[in-house]
Amino acid sequence: MGSDDGPTVLGVERVYNPHTLPIFDALRSHAGLRFTGCVLEPLKPWRVQLGWPELAPDAPHLQPWRSAADCRRYRELVRAADIVIWPGLKFRRSVRLILGRLRRGQLNVVWAERFREKRERRWYETLSMKAVVRLLNSPRVHLMALGEGAAEDYRAYGATRWKAWRFGYAVTPVKPLVRSPTPAPDGRLRLLYVGALRSKKGVDVLLRALGSSELVGGRWRLKIVGDGKERAELQALAAALGIAGQVEFAGVVRHDRIGAVYCDSDVLILPSRYEGWGAVVNEAMEHALAVVVSDGAGCARMLIDHGRTGFVFPRGDVESLAGYLKRLIAQPAEAATFGLAGRARIAAFRPDVIADRAARLFRGLTGHDPLPEFADGFCAAVRG
Repeated sequence: MGSDDGPTVLGVERVYNPHTLPIFDALRSHAGLRFTGCVLEPLKPWRVQLGWPELAPDAPHLQPWRSAADCRRYRELVRAADIVIWPGLKFRRSVRLILGRLRRGQLNVVWAERFREKRERRWYETLSMKAVVRLLNSPRVHLMALGEGAAEDYRAYGATRWKAWRFGYAVTPVKPLVRSPTPAPDGRLRLLYVGALRSKKGVDVLLRALGSSELVGGRWRLKIVGDGKERAELQALAAALGIAGQVEFAGVVRHDRIGAVYCDSDVLILPSRYEGWGAVVNEAMEHALAVVVSDGAGCARMLIDHGRTGFVFPRGDVESLAGYLKRLIAQPAEAATFGLAGRARIAAFRPDVIADRAARLFRGLTGHDPLPEFADGFCAAVRG
């Protein structure tokens, strides 16, 4: 147990992820914890090309790959911290460190998305994952479940003794918001997709919805930001549906420039067949966009107030998605109203709110305070 000024918490991330490090920054400044963040590796070149920020050498988070001093401090905290937050169970070295902490009776927190629906996983990777989860099946491990389904996936793989808590990604707040108050300024609703061009992302579902007879030639335009191996196939599909003239394949836009794209849009659509969380929804709501998201995205039920900030539709359901888009295209003012309501709603899902709840949970887990009970939102217990 930590001292009276709060538990010692080490938060570990693999790279400087702009969807998790804002939470670390907020935890570091929280008075109820003695928190240290750690980033294990530099960014891969492809992430740098996407505009992800690299952590500066003098940043307040440990960077074991940069200096021997940071490496020693990281090892010390892994052995001594009251709680260590781990970024999933993908890294063998982390699994060994968790096992060591369990032998010493120490608490571990794993934050992770659901994973069973991922098609890239090979059979031997599935067996390995099951073996690791069962090896770590201890009441001294807690799961911060990122989005819907994460807790169920880990329980199905053998984590029957873990306690699970709702969690999610967060992005740096957009303050102040600067955008035109006029929706569809040229009379066409500005639709946006941001993400990879891969089957699991469901861009073909979006194109088929817009290619329905009632929407072809309608008062809308779509910008597709991102790239991938299916780009040519999707461009061909848009042409076959008769909507190529209304769809712009914009390619990759750097993360540090994506804000301008959001400000020039009215509605974000995330039609994913599978999405662990979907941080683009956080970003869109920060920029006051209406959002239309499939229930295949882990964030859908947690972030979106259906019918007030946007819509949630069944994954793969072209007709349902087309119906929601038809409604917003016919009523651009409603899209603007949804966007403003979403901007207000996302305030409850920002890094400082997450950090405050997480700090109260961590203090409860270590006995510094009574264990908090949150009815919903971040850090609420996942039942069942």
